[in-house]
Amino acid sequence: MAGVETGDRAGCFQVVAELCVVDRQPPQMAEGSLQLISQPGVFAAEPGILGRLLLAQVWARVSSAGWSHGRIGGVADLGGDVAEVPPEGGVAQPQRPLILIQPLQPAEIDQAASAAVTPAARLAVALAAIHAARPRAIRELHLGDIDLGNRRLVIAGTPRPLDDLTRNLLLAWLQHRGRRWPGTANPHLIINQQTAMTTRAVSENWLTGSCRGLRATLERLRVDRQLEEALTHGADPLHLAAVFGIDDTTAIKYAAIARQLLETPAEQHGPSGSSEPKDPGRP
Repeated sequence: MAGVETGDRAGCFQVVAELCVVDRQPPQMAEGSLQLISQPGVFAAEPGILGRLLLAQVWARVSSAGWSHGRIGGVADLGGDVAEVPPEGGVAQPQRPLILIQPLQPAEIDQAASAAVTPAARLAVALAAIHAARPRAIRELHLGDIDLGNRRLVIAGTPRPLDDLTRNLLLAWLQHRGRRWPGTANPHLIINQQTAMTTRAVSENWLTGSCRGLRATLERLRVDRQLEEALTHGADPLHLAAVFGIDDTTAIKYAAIARQLLETPAEQHGPSGSSEPKDPGRP
């Protein structure tokens, strides 16, 4: 890696080595990966360990240490939330503005909790506010995704530890479910009068009804939970991806928003009603 200082190489190696452990890659991959760092376009072309999360980590290290940006040039755009690294001899593209998501106020969250007056509604609010579950993921939860004995649940394929509050709400819902529809064969965790005699999931309109018209909707509670995690754990995209099973681009977006919120005076923050930033190609 001609032209890269020893300190640069050591710092990059540490980042790559750490990510190899996180991504369960063999240690030998770290040294081989370093040979690619100075090749233009490598991060844009390589998936997995040399993908966007690695780029974000190396770029952060390069930026904070003032290293040569051109040495990791040819980088693809990360959805507009972090600056692009120019190819060697090139010019960096302008950074698109990042719309900040504001944390919900405690009173707004309390209002959503108070509006959930049925066992199903209380459980849905907890799954969104504590486990950052999307309304669709809540609707599609199956009984087999719940492991009360081992205190674990699986949401959209991602295992989650089962906290006391969610466990108690689950038990209350399961007792209600068993009394109301003892003979149902519907495999979904949450059912209602319309779906109990079928195998269909409940509708999103029915599930989100308790929070309709509130600032803290189920979707907004989910977004707020992920933002809270980013704000309290160092705005680390790797941590967010591991905890919530979100894709790397979304994790980087939340980390970027958290960093900006942490660095911006509170009086400059906008209202708390901002929605989750969308990827350019994502509905």
